Amino acid sequence: MKFFKNIKFFILLRNINHVTKKLLVNIELNYENNLYLGIIFFHLSKLFSLSTVAFYLIKKNYLRESDLILRSFWETYVNLVFICQKPEIRSNQFNLDELQKYLGRRYIILKYINKETKETIKVQINKTQKEIEKVKEYLKKIDSNTDYEKFKWKSISAEEKAKELDLTKEYELLYRNWSESAHPSSTTGQDYLNIKGSIVKAIMPSEFNGRMIPERILLLSQGLIKTLSLIYKEFELKPEYKFLNKKILDKLTSHYNTLNPEI
Repeated sequence: MKFFKNIKFFILLRNINHVTKKLLVNIELNYENNLYLGIIFFHLSKLFSLSTVAFYLIKKNYLRESDLILRSFWETYVNLVFICQKPEIRSNQFNLDELQKYLGRRYIILKYINKETKETIKVQINKTQKEIEKVKEYLKKIDSNTDYEKFKWKSISAEEKAKELDLTKEYELLYRNWSESAHPSSTTGQDYLNIKGSIVKAIMPSEFNGRMIPERILLLSQGLIKTLSLIYKEFELKPEYKFLNKKILDKLTSHYNTLNPEI
């Protein structure tokens, strides 16, 4: 019954996911020559995948489990917007972190493989080390205030990013709660068990408040619409671009704005 009550919210997210998928399938770019656009594209792809999984879980009333996906979705969205505040510097900082993590994984693999394969891994390590130095040198030219021998992208917490983006309220009310749900504890146990006196019963998915479904759908919808709007702007898509244009964005935004006041 709750599904039919909330079907208009599911239709909104389904339409947004449909537009996003079309865009992902039809846009191609040279990552090396378009680092910033490539990073935006990567984030959109991840947001789409997370949204698709969350859609399925929410539809089946697995709201507790969907919160784990929402946590990753929100963190990915915040990371993208944070990068967009200083595109050139932060795109290269993000790239540097990816290269350093890749290098670290190569060293781990090197310990566990046979002699023949080691030579291939060593070539990859040498190539990656050169790429890392190249990115560091470029960053020093455009950002002399940061020590890129010590800088680690992962040291910038979600809380710090949220603070810069004026999303502290969302961080404290949503992200922290989702983070608690991500780990087994007495706190998360309360979401799975109903204790009355000496009687303990499991809380089944069908018992959740119906309002919890629209809230989650609208959060996913808002993040994707904002990301699509960013892509439309940054990729400089022509107004007549059939997979994503102003008319499509306006229609999705209008649909979202119509449903948002209902909760």
